[in-house]
Amino acid sequence: MSRPDLEALYSEHLPRIDRILAVLARRNGLSADVADKFATWAKTRIIENDYAVLAKFRGRSSLATYLTVVLARLCREYRVLHGRS
Repeated sequence: MSRPDLEALYSEHLPRIDRILAVLARRNGLSADVADKFATWAKTRIIENDYAVLAKFRGRSSLATYLTVVLARLCREYRVLHGRS
């Protein structure tokens, strides 16, 4: 996919990404401030390197499932990096 296609895909699924991030923040007991910082960090990780995370999607599952797994892994990584394990 081209960068404009990936940008459009990201924009289209941003509400879903926000919902998944909110669920992960609640499940992991993140404060509102930490949840906001995590969401910003995770979204940055998705868009960096020309939307590499979205470009790696191969359709072996639904995009919603793929995003849920990716964001859960990013949440785990964020907690390790920031001492919230």
